[in-house]
Amino acid sequence: MEEKRNLYAYSLRDADYKPFVETIGGGSFEASYLSWSVCWDNLKELYPLARHEWIMYTYGDKPFAGVMQPDGSVIVHCKITYETEDGDKFVHNEYLAVRDNRNNAVTNPNSAEMENTYRRALAKGVSTLTGFGIELWMNEDIKEIQRPPQTLLNGKKPTPGGVTVDQNVKLDALMRDKLANDEDKKRLKKMKDAGWEGVTEEVATVLIADVKEGIRQNRKITMSTRNKAIKAIEDSKLSADEMNKALKWISIDDRTNIEVETFLNTHKLQEN
Repeated sequence: MEEKRNLYAYSLRDADYKPFVETIGGGSFEASYLSWSVCWDNLKELYPLARHEWIMYTYGDKPFAGVMQPDGSVIVHCKITYETEDGDKFVHNEYLAVRDNRNNAVTNPNSAEMENTYRRALAKGVSTLTGFGIELWMNEDIKEIQRPPQTLLNGKKPTPGGVTVDQNVKLDALMRDKLANDEDKKRLKKMKDAGWEGVTEEVATVLIADVKEGIRQNRKITMSTRNKAIKAIEDSKLSADEMNKALKWISIDDRTNIEVETFLNTHKLQEN
């Protein structure tokens, strides 16, 4: 008689998980993960009726997809329910903080960051339940203690609510971008020389978006943008002479996004 399959928890401790490991990061921070789908597939093989749930919380009568912390960071709660073949039901709760690519807690995380954290919490929960890839989580707390504290590029520690380490790296790179506007470069250099004093995380977010937009405007147009502009000119009510001049102007290779956008707006042309 065929031996009855063991459907109880932690039966995948010796299973080979290494072919499914994905590594991200590099340098001072590197981490290895198992895809949530691989983990879930293994759990469903053991417990076909298993299900997972993203637990919602309520703050001020409004639903929120995590446990809000006083500093604005968030912990995501994943609930896994599974049932053995003899009908016994069990529940496992897994919690994971929303972190950035440097493993620091994220304040006011967006929906994509929250979803990624939930998937990681699901993968960790399955590892905890079945033992599948549990080695990846061993000494996790010790590694966190041993990891050197993150600092800004000037060597100072970030202040609560101030520019973050990740933002500091992005702003420094944008300041050096050859396509950045001179005024933006001067503005960022002044802030950098002042040690980013008084620059909040919100202000840094706006700065990054503004400088990126300036860089985009200074970038040469793509073939797709040129073709759209040509079609807008051809579909316009310009005279034959004006249209020929416009098509000749748009054919110049060094046209930038801001030049083309300004041209189309000035002549009241719509890109289709």
